[in-house]
Amino acid sequence: MKHLGQLKVGQSGRILSINVGKATVGQRLMAMGVLPGQLVKVINVAPLGDPIIVMVGHITVSMRRKDASCVRIETDVTTENQGKKD
Repeated sequence: MKHLGQLKVGQSGRILSINVGKATVGQRLMAMGVLPGQLVKVINVAPLGDPIIVMVGHITVSMRRKDASCVRIETDVTTENQGKKD
């Protein structure tokens, strides 16, 4: 099992859980749409590696790599419709 912070640009997966020590970090991630079951794809990474830009559903989110490491994902999912509007 991987965490979101391990993915490279263009890689994707499905969020399994958010495991954070502080409730405020988890609440902030969930308020941004980072929820279990959502498809997520890494769009870009800052030149020094932090923060990362991810697409969660149809929303683009910037997050610190430290926060991304709290998001557990599975990578064996099909995300061909990721980011496309119906």
